[in-house]
Amino acid sequence: MQAKVNLILLAAITVGAFFYVEWHPGFTSSFIFYLLLLLIVYEWAVSFLMFRNLKVKRVILKKRIRANGNQQITILLQRSHRFPIAWYAAYEGERSRGYIVFPWFRKEVQITYAETNLPRGLYELREVTLLSGDLFGLVKQKKTFDLHDTFLVHPEYSVLKNWIFKDHVKGEDITSARTTSQNSTSVVGVREYQQGDRLSQIHWKASAKNGVLRTKEFENHVSHDLLVLLDTHRKAYNTGQSFEKAISLVASIMYSSQLQQNRYTFLTQMQIPIVSTRVLKGKRSEDFQQILDLLARITCDAEKTFPEFIAKTMEQHPQASRLVLVTSRIDQVMYILLGELVRQRKRIELFYFDEKKEGLEWIQKLKRMGVICHHENG
Repeated sequence: MQAKVNLILLAAITVGAFFYVEWHPGFTSSFIFYLLLLLIVYEWAVSFLMFRNLKVKRVILKKRIRANGNQQITILLQRSHRFPIAWYAAYEGERSRGYIVFPWFRKEVQITYAETNLPRGLYELREVTLLSGDLFGLVKQKKTFDLHDTFLVHPEYSVLKNWIFKDHVKGEDITSARTTSQNSTSVVGVREYQQGDRLSQIHWKASAKNGVLRTKEFENHVSHDLLVLLDTHRKAYNTGQSFEKAISLVASIMYSSQLQQNRYTFLTQMQIPIVSTRVLKGKRSEDFQQILDLLARITCDAEKTFPEFIAKTMEQHPQASRLVLVTSRIDQVMYILLGELVRQRKRIELFYFDEKKEGLEWIQKLKRMGVICHHENG
């Protein structure tokens, strides 16, 4: 609105200068009139052309980055003309992005900015608002473009040094599913061939039927898989920082399991329409990347408590014997449930986050039952 007022005012002054030239001809009056005429032509051209047939595109450097990393985003402007409009600036949401650029005679203009120290999460970028104007500040306009782009920030993870899933029933450490004794002749299924499998493990009949190599699944082999459960109940963690540490720990557990060549299954509750529980299995790096994608999206908003989730999981996966539990809340219900699982000869390793140390008494009791417990700072 202000731009139109300025243009009308400038036009009125130019008309006045024209009449002044007619009334008092001379070099000075003519110079002022033609200068104002040139200025108003420029201002009207800027006002008309700044967003005419303008195409806007957002380019994200990386679709996946690690937590606390940096992301580079470019707003690409494609103009249909080369008229030297003074400047463009880009805004996303309420905050300014990037910097002012001067297109001059270029048809393509790039506005690049960086987001630094990004926390874990799913980032959805939508509207881009462009601001443009002339050199003299008389004309300034803005326009909003609807663009939808996303990228993921994965949780941080690292190798858990000296961590091995311990078989506390037999007093042994399980270092690799491949090194498991396979003297048992009980074959419980087949899976895809993976590099390093022995020729004696190949199921030739299933391989011929499917046209790809299949490997036998032995009972002992399956029993050494990890079943990782994460507590995402809305009241499970005292602080958001504790939940973020739990997420990073889950990623580190599965990363370490992958390096040890253990296969793992990850289950958690998610508040997603239709699907309330997400199950991911893996051993390969592609499987781990898929789990990182899920961990980037997870929020702490599940309705079921962790003991309810564990009980339901064990009903659906009764064959699972090795559990890794990550939570920040231990109470009597949890203690009774884990005690029952131990009596069923389930092997359990518990990672516990607690700033207030309210559950240390239950932790001591669980240790006496045979549950391996790790107390982490919240």
